[in-house]
Amino acid sequence: MEINSNFTENAKNDFHLVVKAGEGSQRAYADLMQRYKDSIYFMVLKMVNNKEDAMDLTVETFAKAFEKLDKYQPEYAFSTGCLG
Repeated sequence: MEINSNFTENAKNDFHLVVKAGEGSQRAYADLMQRYKDSIYFMVLKMVNNKEDAMDLTVETFAKAFEKLDKYQPEYAFSTGCLG
C-alpha cells in the first residue's frame, strides 16, 4: 500500500495507524478510535439526540470500519471514511 503524497501529517499518521491496525495492532486501533471517537459521537448525537444511542452508534461505527480495514483505499485519508 502506497501513501498519497498529498496527505497532511495527520493523514499520514492515520495511514500508518491503519496499516498497523490491519496487521493486528490493538494499540493502533485504540489510537485511531481515540482520534476520531469524539467527532463521530457528536455528529451522531446531533442526528439522534440521545446520548446512549449516540455512544452505541459510535462504537458500532468503529467496529464496522475496522472490520473493513482491508478495503481501505490509501489514496484517500482515513478521516474521510473511504473504506470502499
